[in-house]
Amino acid sequence: MKKALYPALIILMAFGFFSCAQKEKAGETAAAPAEQQELNVLYMAQAAYQPEDVEGWAKIFTDITGIKVNIDFVKYDEQHEKVVASAIASTATYDVFSLDLIWTAEFASKGFCVPLDDKIAGFKDDIPKPIMDAFVYDGQTWAMPFLANFQLFFYNEDMIRRAGFS
Repeated sequence: MKKALYPALIILMAFGFFSCAQKEKAGETAAAPAEQQELNVLYMAQAAYQPEDVEGWAKIFTDITGIKVNIDFVKYDEQHEKVVASAIASTATYDVFSLDLIWTAEFASKGFCVPLDDKIAGFKDDIPKPIMDAFVYDGQTWAMPFLANFQLFFYNEDMIRRAGFS
């Protein structure tokens, strides 16, 4: 599979995980995804893939499954609060949401998401272990990465020496 297709595949997988995840969380037997008529998705529209990309993947998912996808695009600063509000509401607002890896332990420990290990076993091997490990808490995987950005620091040794530093 071409690496360029991974983001679309991950989004489609995330949408597909809903039917199992919501019912598992409720203690019911998981139903087939086609039984669920709509999915409500929360996505951060500030970085990574743009809304047009995500809407395109949602359309592909709808074309394949017949399940309508409603996407709420929010800024990063609003996302954590919206996930928490959805999770503690008597009826969750969102079925699928993107999360920052720094929230993995918080959301998992509070039951805001469900473990995905049994659903992603075949896909984990293609993703570098340090990236996957960022979404592991208490021995289980709680999210699938689809954006890996690395902060790098570059410097010019000649400029540093000219400024009087070694």
